[in-house]
Amino acid sequence: MKSHVLFFITSVIFSLQCVQCVDVMSNAPLEVSRYFHEVGNDMTKITWFHACNTRALLQQALASDVMMIEADVVAGHLSGAGGGPPLAVMGHPPTTVSDLSLEQFLDTVLQRRRGKGIKLDFKNNAAFRASENILEQFLARAEVNFPVWVNADILRGPGLGPGKEVVDSHYFLRTCVTKFPLATISAGWAVNPNSSQTLSYSSSNIDEMTSILMDSHVVYPVTFPVHAGIAANSLDTLTNLVHSSTDGTSLTLWAGEGQYIDYDKLRLLITTIGKDKVFVDLPQDMTSKLWNPPQESKATFTVACSALTTLSLLLFLF
Repeated sequence: MKSHVLFFITSVIFSLQCVQCVDVMSNAPLEVSRYFHEVGNDMTKITWFHACNTRALLQQALASDVMMIEADVVAGHLSGAGGGPPLAVMGHPPTTVSDLSLEQFLDTVLQRRRGKGIKLDFKNNAAFRASENILEQFLARAEVNFPVWVNADILRGPGLGPGKEVVDSHYFLRTCVTKFPLATISAGWAVNPNSSQTLSYSSSNIDEMTSILMDSHVVYPVTFPVHAGIAANSLDTLTNLVHSSTDGTSLTLWAGEGQYIDYDKLRLLITTIGKDKVFVDLPQDMTSKLWNPPQESKATFTVACSALTTLSLLLFLF
């Protein structure tokens, strides 16, 4: 908890002092809530297109009514291009060959001007290093007036076994601060999603993240991508993380098809933290289960919320 408060205080002080780096008022990352006015303060209403890693999927996403397009970036090659050094292409490991490069992806999004934001998920260090100059030049263009999120798993998290690569935390964050000041940082933990029923984010996970953000002089609000199943078991730690961080900090809930989620616990987490601070980037069937629970679950959730409200009132009075 102390490190969370220190992170908040340091962020405020640094943001006031660092005028030589960025103009805080005019060059802050564009908030999703300011761009998509129709959702008001309810970030759970933001809609997503997942794994938009091919030309066909990108055209489909741009023609749809989704608000945010999520795509993965790897170091690889364009299909039919032969050899040569790896470049940034769209794909999810183990795929390293794609019909769409990062540069083509960004140019297409910009040309279509469809009023959508983008989230780029860098899968490893090679992908990020192959992308940084391309992304820096893209973000410098005046036409880029929509939300851009830069995402990576930068720390080892719950249940992660040996051998899983995470993106270099210091390099990722410092590059984002210096080269991408107009992009929202999405910094997460690599986890074992197949054990989400029994895992939770620990205080040490939170402390490590807030410490590295502070060391890297991250002054703007970030979003923390957390596995929905693991987050559901982490009410106290994640609530403390969001509420003790810079105003505007949020969670982004994610999960893969078929992975375990306790939806009652997840609804309670969202209610406790606030819908203005939680993005729900889940597959459609999971989103449906989250917001359309069976009648028995609705009753349980209502009782839990009533108990939470009563506890909050007692803490306020005493």
